[in-house]
Amino acid sequence: MHSKEDPVLSKIFIYPIKSLAGIELDHALISNDGIMHPDNHSVIDRKWMIVDSQRSFLSQRKLPKMTLIRPKVDNEHIVLSAPNKTEARFLIDYKGEIVKCRLWSDHLDCYSYGVDSEISKWLSNVLQCENLDLVCLKNLGERRDGDFSTFMVLSEASLQDLNSRLAIKVSIVNFRANLVVQNCSSYAEDNWRKFIISQVSFVRTKNCIRCVMTTVDPLTGEKSRDLEPLKTLKAYRMNKELYGSSPMFGMYYELENLNEPKMISKGDIILVWI
Repeated sequence: MHSKEDPVLSKIFIYPIKSLAGIELDHALISNDGIMHPDNHSVIDRKWMIVDSQRSFLSQRKLPKMTLIRPKVDNEHIVLSAPNKTEARFLIDYKGEIVKCRLWSDHLDCYSYGVDSEISKWLSNVLQCENLDLVCLKNLGERRDGDFSTFMVLSEASLQDLNSRLAIKVSIVNFRANLVVQNCSSYAEDNWRKFIISQVSFVRTKNCIRCVMTTVDPLTGEKSRDLEPLKTLKAYRMNKELYGSSPMFGMYYELENLNEPKMISKGDIILVWI
């Protein structure tokens, strides 16, 4: 029997292309490869990324305007939009030339859409950076980076506590969580050993440490001049022994014994083990 005190899943986000805007969903499939879009199961969290001429991944750390590019799923395509630009689209199930691309310290096989493709030229134009290429990871199981291997969980109460310390409030969107929860105390997500949503079991792995990307305004693509909310987080959310100068905000979880993809929905009750 569920209690009125149980936490509740309040928001679900998928980020098909690393560092671009996310898509908020009412329902999502949870798989061992990550969150799947309910309308096209080939659309998986952070399956695509944008690389430079050296085939190294790009993020909002270098190109904060990436946050202004919004994806949406349209049958067999992903459509990208940006302020004052015409839309562009690319095929989801595309297998171009296989190239090695750098993601942090890993070099991964990816399908290249091609520097001369319409979608890559559109990205170069929007981001004002030459010779960009859109790539799709070939083997999702090769991803070892924390951004990919786990699900980032953040509570609304933690955001409210942070905002109570800030002169200018920030949005949940600043923190790129996959699963947002409500009806719990601030930072409760740090202490859950595991939790279950709709028969999907998640186990705690590590804190999510924060960087300058949190200072990018998702509505303008501009970095905060006073480095907020990062500056405030560094005042009270530190574990220098584990994470040095990077503050903690949100928690990474991974799946426990998931045999097949299962659906979760906004409003689902969350059963917690401390």
